Amino acid sequence: MRRESGTDGWAGVFLGLAGVAGAAWLTGRAVGFRGLPFALTAHVLLMRWALYVLRAVSLRPPERWYRVRPWEPGLYRRLGVLGYRRLRRRVGWERFRREATGFDGRQASLPAYERATREAEFSHLLLAGLGTGLVAGAVARRAGCWGPTSSSRCTR
Repeated sequence: MRRESGTDGWAGVFLGLAGVAGAAWLTGRAVGFRGLPFALTAHVLLMRWALYVLRAVSLRPPERWYRVRPWEPGLYRRLGVLGYRRLRRRVGWERFRREATGFDGRQASLPAYERATREAEFSHLLLAGLGTGLVAGAVARRAGCWGPTSSSRCTR
């Protein structure tokens, strides 16, 4: 993966991630670390951070990451992508994304749309990696077995 900016961007990335961790921790202390309010807050904070990362360090994944392999469309259909797309259209997400990326249906707006699409794909990858790390950390710490409401069957 190529990076197009200097180390200044990286300092902001790590400082921002520390800020996200601190805000998530404060949220967890206020509403509890289990449950939807904490999960949503942490996810929204990470999404905002991912947008900053994409702008601050201009990470450019290799072109091959964006090629659709012959087996992918069938897999996506089996996973329910078409139903998910219908739901996104019903709630207006597709319209919102089109407006947010500046795509107006004309050929001149395609480069900006492609860039925004690639950024979205990369942010999904970044957030999936962070989410997987958080889940692994919670499992390692036996998340259901610590705190004031832990079960008596949990041992340390």
